[in-house]
Amino acid sequence: QNPITLIVPFTSDRGLCGGVNSNIIREVKQYIKDHGKSQLKIVAMGEKGANAFVRPFPDLLTTAISDIGIINFTNASAIAYELLDQAEKHNCDKIVLLFNEYKSAIAYN
Repeated sequence: QNPITLIVPFTSDRGLCGGVNSNIIREVKQYIKDHGKSQLKIVAMGEKGANAFVRPFPDLLTTAISDIGIINFTNASAIAYELLDQAEKHNCDKIVLLFNEYKSAIAYN
């Protein structure tokens, strides 16, 4: 059996974060191109990511989580539970988190 990977891109829900969101979306598209669609599923974190993947990858997008608000232990636990539930539901062997790393006011990794 081929392993299935769950991709979890972290994007924003709203705001002026175009470059930040675009980099994550571009990274996911490249990951899909490199690994093939048949072995991947996506759980989008944030409205911008969900909107970006719903048209080109409706078969890969399993769910989207948005309007999280303040990140605290309760919210983080709920998100982790949902990710593990989706991974189990789709028989995923691996979860890949894609996010930006803040470096300075003008640069993200």
